[in-house]
Amino acid sequence: MGQTKKTSQKGQLVLEYILLMLVTVGLSLSISNLLIKKSADPQEQGLIISVWSSTVAKIAADYAGEL
Repeated sequence: MGQTKKTSQKGQLVLEYILLMLVTVGLSLSISNLLIKKSADPQEQGLIISVWSSTVAKIAADYAGEL
């Protein structure tokens, strides 16, 4: 009976590990989708893409001639 209990505990541990991995992967995919979402509409872009686009636009403005 003691051996059966150890086996079921190991099985439960593996199951919990797999469920935690699934939750972690799901959360990371959701977060990365919110941060790096590409869209033609600037209002629907992810945070990183919108900041990068505004940085590129500021660099492209080239205010060096106005100094």
